[in-house]
Amino acid sequence: MPRRKINWRDTLTGYLFISPWLIGFVLFTAGPLLLSFWYSLTNLTVFSGGDFIGLKNYARMLDDELVGVALWNTLFYTALFVPLVNLFALVIAALLSSSGRGMQVFRTIYFLPALMGSVVVAVLWRYLFGTDYGLVNGILNAFGFAPINWLGDPLWTKPALVVMNLWTFGGLMLIDLAALQQVPRALLDAAALDGATGWTRWRFVLLPQIAPALFFNIVVSVIATLQIFTPAYIFTSSVLGSAGPDNSLLFYVLYLFRRAFRGQFELGYASALAWVLLVIIAALTLAQFRLRQRALEKDA
Repeated sequence: MPRRKINWRDTLTGYLFISPWLIGFVLFTAGPLLLSFWYSLTNLTVFSGGDFIGLKNYARMLDDELVGVALWNTLFYTALFVPLVNLFALVIAALLSSSGRGMQVFRTIYFLPALMGSVVVAVLWRYLFGTDYGLVNGILNAFGFAPINWLGDPLWTKPALVVMNLWTFGGLMLIDLAALQQVPRALLDAAALDGATGWTRWRFVLLPQIAPALFFNIVVSVIATLQIFTPAYIFTSSVLGSAGPDNSLLFYVLYLFRRAFRGQFELGYASALAWVLLVIIAALTLAQFRLRQRALEKDA
């Protein structure tokens, strides 16, 4: 088979068109990524140039009790939040998947909270969770329940964040809604003829059809949740002034931020923390893909 000649002019034109992205990727993604890895091998601070110390920053993390606390808080919150938000988004998407009158308005209303800035949402819910005058406790009191110290009791701080972030499920809901609307009508009609209704219809027709969308939502929400920062920062800085009661709101990225930009400004140690988080996210993402692959092979 004859070798194709490379059209260097067209190739150069192509590279010129993508050069803005390439330059941006090198300057703002790949470059800082590699630089942060180098920093993680030094004792760099804002006040010193940083000497090479090898893996001492990583070894230091093994003796840092707050790293364990931050990891536990983050993983616990992720395990609590991810299933709930994906289930909630799927249920709302199922309710909005019909073509009834006014459904477009309801879809817009349910999606609007996702457009709000995370800082605005955190500040808003900070007041809603107020012990004495918060709306949440006001509703509980109306039903005869005692008020809850949402931001002062370590038992309730993470559930409070879960409730707050469930409010911004709109992006996941849209993906589920689009997937549901792409399910072939012929499959649903065939299932109805076979007597499939309710859960049977969902189990054997709808869920297998929208499984790729559900898997995408789970992967994305796990990655995002492991990097939770803004709500914890707003709650702890503006309300509690620490990391919450018993460090219950000390999430991993918040601890990383405080190491880098508070106290001694330990940029080298914070870079090591960041790379450990990257490895954790990559490992969990790979594990999800492996489980997904095994499930597909089992069903085949």
